[in-house]
Amino acid sequence: INSNAYGLVDDMSILGRNAGDFCKEYIFEHNSDDDDGFVDWNQSDLRHTYIGLRVENLALPKHIQRGGWGWSGVTGDFGKFLTKHEGGTEGKRFKAWIATYDQMLDMEYDEGETPGIGNAYPDNEGYFRMKNIFYAADVFPSNGFWKMSKANWYYMRYAEVLLLYAEYCHLTGEDTAGGLARLNEVRERAGLAPAASLTYDVIKDERRAELFGEQERFFDLIRWGEAPTKLADKGKKAYYFNGYKAGVTPGGPESWDITVEDGPGSGWQDKYNLLPFPYTQTQANPNLKQNLGW
Repeated sequence: INSNAYGLVDDMSILGRNAGDFCKEYIFEHNSDDDDGFVDWNQSDLRHTYIGLRVENLALPKHIQRGGWGWSGVTGDFGKFLTKHEGGTEGKRFKAWIATYDQMLDMEYDEGETPGIGNAYPDNEGYFRMKNIFYAADVFPSNGFWKMSKANWYYMRYAEVLLLYAEYCHLTGEDTAGGLARLNEVRERAGLAPAASLTYDVIKDERRAELFGEQERFFDLIRWGEAPTKLADKGKKAYYFNGYKAGVTPGGPESWDITVEDGPGSGWQDKYNLLPFPYTQTQANPNLKQNLGW
């Protein structure tokens, strides 16, 4: 922070896009080079593809790349949380991170494309990921079947540094005014009013809103001791989104048709507090004791 070498970008929608490469907000990033030495496989990195939108279930707007899977979707719980936290669905951060079904339908589609749900969309309750997905403008030209994104993959952003400092200040009681100011930099960039005080609830909610889809939430819940409660029923229910209900005026969650079934998960288990040691490591070192439950 004191180096002044980093900062928050004004346009949050460039984060995770080719336009955001080497921006002032990225602390660590993986460079997707135009020429990585592999013939016809420009930057063989499929991460954007794996968290894309499922084209077999949903007509995609023209600016979103066809192809890919949806293995990192938006839960209904997070969609409702972000709607409340951002004061609605039209805020800067909300629209940069996710989109409601209604917002998806309002986007521009190719001629002849019928917007909407084709088949029941699994693991979905009417909210769709916009952050770090595969965009058509970012695609490497390739002769192969697979498509890759030119966008660099970032591992840490300056926004997280500000939030970490705010949490440090709260926990230690040091520079709480400075910690609040740093947290409010993140809020103000998102178009929100500054928080009045530096409480743990404010910090936790801001981390959840800001760091969506950046693989932080699970570890935050564990270190806060909240995972057993927050994840108690994780996976026990499976959600399928079917578009709008028949005979209901379209628009908003009240008009969305969601099917709920029993899921394959069993909720939280205490063994999840620690990751397992890889099999190759336990085999190489007989003195290495596997973590409990694994």
